Amino acid sequence: MKGFLIGFGLGIAAGLLFAPMKGEDARVMAGVKASEIADNARETYQQVKGTVRKTVDSVRSEPASTGTGTRG
Repeated sequence: MKGFLIGFGLGIAAGLLFAPMKGEDARVMAGVKASEIADNARETYQQVKGTVRKTVDSVRSEPASTGTGTRG
């Protein structure tokens, strides 16, 4: 996901450089796109945070293996 966001940002930057657009319009568009990228990053962070929390809780609830079993 990180690579996607970086590529997305670079694509926007390239588009802004080569597109014939008034400066004011370009700045507004850049601000909107930056906000969208930030929102996507926050959403991804929250999803990963939730997944990690569930995994940690699952591992904590499992009984610890002591390794004292006998071999047969």
